[in-house]
Amino acid sequence: MRVITAKEWEEIRAKIDEINKSVEKLKLIDELANEIEVNLTLLGATAVEDKLQDRVPDVIYDLLGANIKIWMLTGDKLETAENIAKS
Repeated sequence: MRVITAKEWEEIRAKIDEINKSVEKLKLIDELANEIEVNLTLLGATAVEDKLQDRVPDVIYDLLGANIKIWMLTGDKLETAENIAKS
């Protein structure tokens, strides 16, 4: 297992901020992911198929309230994913 220290996170965050200013954002973020996503332990994963299921917004709120970081992965267009996330 690998713990990312506060100092490491600040360095990563600074790199992300710089990447967001670049025209090669996708390439650079992929390179950064390859650099930092090593020796990690997957703590959990779940999937929601198609429509937003009952109580998902409540569960997301509770997870965020517990300071649990979550990622939403989707094959949809950005606009669709944003609308789903906000619903």
